Amino acid sequence: MSRIKGHETFLKLLHDLVPEHPAVHGLIIGGAEAAKEDYEAELRQQVATLGLQDRITFTGHRNDMNRVLTRCDLLLSLRVTPEAFGRTTLEPLRLGKPVIGWDAGGAGEILRRLYPFGAVPAGRDDLLLARVRDWLATPTTPAERDDFQLSTMCAQTLSVYAALVGAGTVRQPH
Repeated sequence: MSRIKGHETFLKLLHDLVPEHPAVHGLIIGGAEAAKEDYEAELRQQVATLGLQDRITFTGHRNDMNRVLTRCDLLLSLRVTPEAFGRTTLEPLRLGKPVIGWDAGGAGEILRRLYPFGAVPAGRDDLLLARVRDWLATPTTPAERDDFQLSTMCAQTLSVYAALVGAGTVRQPH
């Protein structure tokens, strides 16, 4: 749990959705380390202030992320600062789960390639709300694709390293 994950945007989004979608329920997945307990308390207070106590579940730390992700209908990727790779966007997409999030950094690149509907200009809360409303009206799922396979990405990375050091070709992983 960290301030850069976009929890505040998520809570405001849920608050705006509840009047027209009273069954909506959100998860905040992950626990707070000792140094972040004050932040978790702030989030819980914000949940209370927004009247979302029955609409938000704090899951705490989980060791069964695939299980949790497959039970979600829609996932959001709202990181405040773009991340280089975007693993939290890629994992649910590879499980066939739709993700809507900021079109920035690695998450944006992944969304544009695997689920373009989910890519929203970063920081545009109004467009985020509209996109989630559209999804709730007509849910779509990402198409199955082989982009971002671990073996392919490793081979591509090793090839770049090999080219940089002039080592020639690199063996492909089995």
